[in-house]
Amino acid sequence: MSGSSLFVLGGARSGKSRYAQARAEVAGGNPVFIATAEAFDDEMRARIARHQADRDARWRTVEAPRDLPGAIDALNSSEAVVLVDCLTLWVSNLLLAGANIPLAGSELCRAISRFEGQLILVANEVGLG
Repeated sequence: MSGSSLFVLGGARSGKSRYAQARAEVAGGNPVFIATAEAFDDEMRARIARHQADRDARWRTVEAPRDLPGAIDALNSSEAVVLVDCLTLWVSNLLLAGANIPLAGSELCRAISRFEGQLILVANEVGLG
């Protein structure tokens, strides 16, 4: 059985995460939030805390700042509803770690294609603030 994927793209702080979260919540079940952010400063800690406060008890959080394909694979099932927020931060984390970006991108594409549930991916559109 093939799953479904939704890619939510837009400017920074444009409501992408809120929209993606609402889509995951109407899908039913117990959604999983894959967090790629790392709290390196007070501003990011505050943003993470705000996003956490927006999610109710249905949500489970998985931290995956670098191994996003592995996290997606670990959650793969036809009943899964998974929200990845965000791909932009994931790529930044990989760049800072000196990772092989083309290889990581290929691994992510394979994980998405294998996913049997509902997968929602959020990213910033470069140049939209």
